[in-house]
Amino acid sequence: MNLTNDWPATVRLYWGLSDGGTTNAWDHSLAFDSQTPPGYLSTNLTLSTPGTYYYRYAISNQNGVVWSPATVSFSAFVVTVAASDPLASKEGPDTGRFLIGRPSTLTQGTLPVFYTLSGSAVNGIEYAPLSGVATIPDGAPDAEIIVTPLDDGVIDGDASVILTLSAGDYLIGTPDSATVIIAEQQVVPRYTVNTFTTNGTFVMPSDGYVSALVVGGGGAGGPTWNQGSDGTPGTGGGGGGGGYNGTGFNGGDGGSGIVIVRYSLTPGIGNLSASNVTVSSASLNGWLAHTGMAVTAVNVFWGSSDGFTASAGAFWTHTNTLGTAVIGALTTDVSGLATNTLYYYRYYATNQYGEAWATPAASWITGEITLGVADEYADESGLETATFRVTRPVWATNTATTVYYTVGGTATGGTATPGADYAALSGSVLIPAGQASADILVRPFQDSVWWEGDETVVVTLSPGSYLVGAANQATTRIHDEQIIR
Repeated sequence: MNLTNDWPATVRLYWGLSDGGTTNAWDHSLAFDSQTPPGYLSTNLTLSTPGTYYYRYAISNQNGVVWSPATVSFSAFVVTVAASDPLASKEGPDTGRFLIGRPSTLTQGTLPVFYTLSGSAVNGIEYAPLSGVATIPDGAPDAEIIVTPLDDGVIDGDASVILTLSAGDYLIGTPDSATVIIAEQQVVPRYTVNTFTTNGTFVMPSDGYVSALVVGGGGAGGPTWNQGSDGTPGTGGGGGGGGYNGTGFNGGDGGSGIVIVRYSLTPGIGNLSASNVTVSSASLNGWLAHTGMAVTAVNVFWGSSDGFTASAGAFWTHTNTLGTAVIGALTTDVSGLATNTLYYYRYYATNQYGEAWATPAASWITGEITLGVADEYADESGLETATFRVTRPVWATNTATTVYYTVGGTATGGTATPGADYAALSGSVLIPAGQASADILVRPFQDSVWWEGDETVVVTLSPGSYLVGAANQATTRIHDEQIIR
């Protein structure tokens, strides 16, 4: 509260299940002590009915009445989350789904629900970028968040996506967290036929893989195995417990049964983001996921256009040879680059059985990413957002670019902590192919602190597959509208 003269004044809080505006048409009112000094105002309300509530302060003296600038609303019901489809897969891909819900009897008005993401899967790398907010439409009880896996070219096993609800204009109920698992399409699967006994014949599955047949019979001497191709029979004799590890496969636990192990003779390889980018050089990063069943050599092809995967790299401008490689991270430094150019690269692996290309091509630019402000002010009372804008050169829009940033300032990043000032920012933003810019939205929360003044949110660009421009830091402000002037 801010009194502008010395006349005796009365402060009153109006509240209810409907917005009475700047009239007395409110469900309830509460008067403060007439000696209330200028400063913060706060009171506790006892609510008898779940729903969306509205409130507004007013101050009056013998000269008239002044209302606070805007009505504020809050939700007295819980929001929960569940994994409506907890299994996703890179094969297809097959999506997973979260469902954020509110009570089916309280669906009036749109409701933005904020969330954070964690788990072993990386947002924007292993699944399509998610924004951190889901909006439940007016009249609807829930909103769906779809997890769409991306093929990152890396065989890294199953990965988890954990969604946790963050503070907002609602109560966080139970459950407040849910998990979707992204299954790795290229992980070595196993099939067990428990009716198979000590001897017999089993037909290899026709699924495009070479298969190993491992048989365990419960006796001594270890299991036996043999190799077959699609659709051909593989036979196995009796054997003892334990696994057959000569090729890195575990054959079972020693009980009666058969395990079909699918594997690839050829290698597997993927691209990772470029780093250490300057106007004339860069580090091109990749990952050798497996070598297949033979010694594997690796090259990286690069140039100012994507040469794709034809003719062993014949359509690429440059080739760097890494030679024989082992499973793990790969890095190649390139130099002599042209400024203000979009470059592409693909890692390539080959052995005696065949070749493998990293897909899709990765890219980097020897041009600058810059940061500006499209909308400087957010405010708590109206829940208006502020906007940072990340921009790249128009000539660099043929591919998507992930831009990284850090966050600072005097406002507290909102997580699940009560009283936070704005929804947490992820630290990265994706500029889609065909677009020159992408926005970072600052979504303020209505907090319980009055007359706290403006607070700042500062974003600073971090290195990535691009140059960080001179305009690499910007500031937005969360305006405290909850002051009676």
